[in-house]
Amino acid sequence: MSHFEDGGLSFPLPRFLLEALAELKMAFTQMATNFFRYFLASWVRAQEEGLEFGFRELKQLFAIKRNNGFPSTMILAPRSGRVIIEGIPNKDDRWREKFFVFKVNPASVGDFDFERIPREWSDNIEPFSPAPMTPELRGLMATLRRGSPRWLAFTHDRIRTAYALPSGVNRATHVALVAPVRPKKGRGNKSNELRKFSAGWFIDRGLNDEVDSLTHRRRRRVLEEINTMTSGSSNSGLPPPLRVSGEASSWVFSYDNEIPILENPDSLAAIWRKIRAEGCELPSLERMRECDTYVRMAVVNARYLSSATEASNEYAALMEGRLANFASKEEIAGHLLTIQQLRGELEVAREVERQREAGIKESKKNLAAAEAEKVAIQSDFDSMKEKHRREIEGRDRRARKDRHLARLSLAQEYDVVLAVVKNKLEQKKKETAAEIRLQEHLKDLEVSLEVDYGLASVSDPSLSRLDLPEISGDSVNQD
Repeated sequence: MSHFEDGGLSFPLPRFLLEALAELKMAFTQMATNFFRYFLASWVRAQEEGLEFGFRELKQLFAIKRNNGFPSTMILAPRSGRVIIEGIPNKDDRWREKFFVFKVNPASVGDFDFERIPREWSDNIEPFSPAPMTPELRGLMATLRRGSPRWLAFTHDRIRTAYALPSGVNRATHVALVAPVRPKKGRGNKSNELRKFSAGWFIDRGLNDEVDSLTHRRRRRVLEEINTMTSGSSNSGLPPPLRVSGEASSWVFSYDNEIPILENPDSLAAIWRKIRAEGCELPSLERMRECDTYVRMAVVNARYLSSATEASNEYAALMEGRLANFASKEEIAGHLLTIQQLRGELEVAREVERQREAGIKESKKNLAAAEAEKVAIQSDFDSMKEKHRREIEGRDRRARKDRHLARLSLAQEYDVVLAVVKNKLEQKKKETAAEIRLQEHLKDLEVSLEVDYGLASVSDPSLSRLDLPEISGDSVNQD
């Protein structure tokens, strides 16, 4: 809701904005923030001036464009030379960060039929057609540029006050046509000075007929400011101050001095001022001094009137715009309020910057402490690493020594076992050799006995008394 409220919108939504969206066939969510900011600020200025400002006037002052930063969304851009509201950025991406929804009911849209506005985004939004500069549009621009045209000056109270005002009925203030003063030949330098001097005193003859009472009062205020500045000049040589038509007064022309008219351009400008002012009673032509000169001037002026009307009109519009741009007390108060707001924002920004600098200093201190702690930890880590390395090397040496001793012990045990086995084998070999010899001896005995038995069948009873060892087949096989 922050950008919705910062943009000056509130519920119910303004009808002029909804009507424009329906006319464009554009969804409500398709417009960027600067779209309704420009529209709302221009409408508020028109309400304050008692003028009407709708979709027609919007198309004359602005052009609708696609937002390149957020495809399919639309923004408003002031046409060249038609900037009214200042201080509104064309790009503002922060409004995309948060979204919100609201119910479509009389509390949010009033009596407007919201179904007239598309719900889906459209890619077929037509650009605004060219809008030529007209006197009506020029008067509208000059009127809207008065006051406080900066966006920061459009507070919520000011916008609510504009909502409470009755709808404007006048389109704009027309710029009246005025006739220029054409000097005679040979007086180019004096005529330029005369035109510059006299143009500031042009007064619309139809002041009461073409503008409403509100515009009438504003012009009277401008004239009063001009008269105030005029009365403060001691050597201007001008007649009494101007008065707006309708005020109870009667003017009578009188010569300021005895100098002829053409030798005193200021007096000529004063005559022109009195001619253009309503309610001024001029003397008869016979009583005028330099009557022939005045007649020639009037003839030349009438001759060139048609060709100079447009240029004079533009010049008068320029001068009127400059007069309208004179700051009033309310405008100065608005500017002072804006300056105070900007100063407050600047102080807040400076305070934030000071806090940020303090935070940066504190962070630098913490970083330095962290660096020192890091160095200490690194030193401890290196010492622990060296200690661990020495411990590992000591364990490796002890392990190698233990393995060597274990190998020696195992080798000794193996040697003992081998010696025992070797002794047993040697003993076994001896026993086997003894058994072999015994077998051989027994065989020899058997052979000898067989021979003896074969030679003599006489048995010798003494043989049974011999203690002979018994030899089994198993023992022979084992050997």
